[in-house]
Order: sequence, then C-alpha cells, then structure tokens
Amino acid sequence: LDWLAAAGDAAALFDFPTKGILQEAIRRREFWRLRDSRGEPPGLAGYSPQNAVLFVDNHDTGYPQNHWPFPTDRLGCGYAYTLLHPGIPCVFGPHVWCADASQAACWNVNLPREIKTLLDIRRRVGICCESVVTILEASSELYVANIDEKLIVKLGPRYDVPRELLPSEDEFELATSGDDYAVWMRRGL
Repeated sequence: LDWLAAAGDAAALFDFPTKGILQEAIRRREFWRLRDSRGEPPGLAGYSPQNAVLFVDNHDTGYPQNHWPFPTDRLGCGYAYTLLHPGIPCVFGPHVWCADASQAACWNVNLPREIKTLLDIRRRVGICCESVVTILEASSELYVANIDEKLIVKLGPRYDVPRELLPSEDEFELATSGDDYAVWMRRGL
C-alpha cells in the first residue's frame, strides 16, 4: 500500500490477495474468508479498490501455464464476485474466446455469456471503484453482499438463505444466476 500511495493513485496492481482468498473460499466452500477482520472485502480491494485489479485468472495463473488456476467449474461464481464488486475488473481473454469443450483447456461453454451478462449488470448499475459494499453474511457456505443499495450478490451453494438477507421482491428482481451464485438488481435500473 505504501508503494501505491507514493504513486499518487497513478498505478494499479493485480490483486493477488483477493484472487487467492476468493479462489480458496469457492474451492473449499469457506465464504467466511470474503469478510476481513474489519468487516470489509479482503485483499487490496478492501483497502484501495481504485488500485485493485480484480481477476480470477491471468496468463500466469490460468491457461496455458496453470501455475495457480481458479477452479474451472466455478469460474462463473468467481466472476460474479470480481465483476460486481468495487475495483478494476479484468476478464481473462481465453475465458471469453475459448468455449470449445473438446479442448482440454476450456471450461463451461456458457461462461462467455455469463461474463457478458455480469459486465452488463455492472455497467447498468454503475458499479465503480467508489461503490460501497455492505457484507450481510459471510459464513461457510454463504456470502451475501449489498453493493450501493442497488445490487445483492449471493455466492455459495446454500439455498436456504435467511429471509432477512433476501432482497424484497417489491424492490429487487433476479438479474442473473449460475452455479453457486445469484444476483438481484434494484427494480427500475
């Protein structure tokens, strides 16, 4: 953080701490990891989102080198977090370009559509680096956050979400969902 402060916000960094925490939270179903001791998002994004490049994989961590790959069966869930939280979102090109399931390096053929939908929601709602995250729940199999009072993001396999955490049907509508995630958007946006 000292280096970024000295740069006067003229630089951004790949947020490897958030990638690692998110990756393990999803892999191990330990969504409590997504709230730090201050009650904020973990990693650089929780301290300086205007300098945090949020990503699930890049050319070193994912295909083709696979030094630290995100679980390929949960990429949609990872993108639901990175694209709908404050920070500088980054999409790994092959996740959009490669949708041929016959290739060993590929993933769910619906992933490019999921990414586009999540990016459309981010733009429509106006999520930016200054957006406010209120983490409503971060437990073993459930993460629920309110972003700017406009978006509710639910991650994890748990479907018996406490009623008080669910958005009001009068105010919010389901915008999208996928494996282990759901997103509600304020009506009228």
